[in-house]
Amino acid sequence: MDVLGLDHVDLTVNDLARSIPFYEEVLGALGFRRVPHATYVAWANAHLAIGLRPGDRAAAFDRYRVGLHHLALRVRSRDEVDRFHDLLVTRDGGAGRRGRRLRFDSAPPSRVPPSAAARGAS
Repeated sequence: MDVLGLDHVDLTVNDLARSIPFYEEVLGALGFRRVPHATYVAWANAHLAIGLRPGDRAAAFDRYRVGLHHLALRVRSRDEVDRFHDLLVTRDGGAGRRGRRLRFDSAPPSRVPPSAAARGAS
């Protein structure tokens, strides 16, 4: 089997009703559109779907617990990253508010893990 890419990502949130407007704005700015789904709230573009599900509110957040650590999205240009960063920084008085952290890295578009490169993947 040849994996062609990432199909979808499901995110858990503490407050689904409060999270929907945020993700609607942010994912909309990234070109995602809301799509109907029977069991959760979802957005998609031609390449990826992102869904929201309510999480266990009693559990404290720990970014190093077993599970998803981060999600990296590839875009066409650094200019797109900068425009998206500006949107998030100006939204609700700043992206750093209430403990949110954003990290924007530049990586070569052809970056391939060494093990895949050794097999001739591109």
